[in-house]
Amino acid sequence: MGVYVMKKYSISEIQIEQSQEVDYLYEQLSPGKNRHLSQENISNFQSHFKFFGAKELDESLGNAGKIVSIATLALVYTGEKCFGQVHEVVTDEHHRGKQFGRSMSLAEEVMLYIADYAKKIGLAYLEITSKPSREVADKLYRKVGYKLVAQAVDDTGVNLYSLYL
Repeated sequence: MGVYVMKKYSISEIQIEQSQEVDYLYEQLSPGKNRHLSQENISNFQSHFKFFGAKELDESLGNAGKIVSIATLALVYTGEKCFGQVHEVVTDEHHRGKQFGRSMSLAEEVMLYIADYAKKIGLAYLEITSKPSREVADKLYRKVGYKLVAQAVDDTGVNLYSLYL
């Protein structure tokens, strides 16, 4: 079992080196999409997004301090309620299936860490979407308590999951 630390980052805390680590994870999530966490993006969105990550602390693996699992929480405010949308949940392929904390995978821990944070700041619920073909993601969301509330007709759409807090 690796040694990891879970953290909520202010997006402005992400340094150039760490943004490259995040870009590496984004490439695993969406191969060929050429997505980047640029300093411009960080500046534009820091008040609306919360960034969560798990850092490797085990020096024997040669990755100490590297961000190896991430997710983003977008805060949505309406006239009646506040809720969150979870985006870009990904764990480095070399760390998938490894356990952390409560004997769960890193992705599970990141998702639960976000839910705990969302409760603390008074969000009503969390939403996340996923293509139907992403069966591992579907299992993850259900395992940490999300309910499927809208199902895509085919793989051009997305499934919508909600977790009421």
